[in-house]
Amino acid sequence: MKLTNFKTVPNAGALIARFDIEFKPLIVRGMSIFRRDNGGVFISEPSEKYERKVDGVTQYYKHVVITDDEIKGQIAALAKQKLAEIEGVDPDSEIPF
Repeated sequence: MKLTNFKTVPNAGALIARFDIEFKPLIVRGMSIFRRDNGGVFISEPSEKYERKVDGVTQYYKHVVITDDEIKGQIAALAKQKLAEIEGVDPDSEIPF
């Protein structure tokens, strides 16, 4: 598994960065890292924003869902390490994913 195309997204609210993840022979494009109000960060699979016709509520439809917690944790660790490198902090510091 390899993290590629990591790009920060300035001035995008909670969105910090986007990246791709390579699983041989699959590449998942459009993974995201978001920062919560409490400073914690989390990853999210590629998704599309839509508005429900019934009540106008905005929701997100995930194009890819990673159901294996171990794999999702490995992706989060790779993203955490890359983000720490860019932000110049210790990658082993406590950043909840």
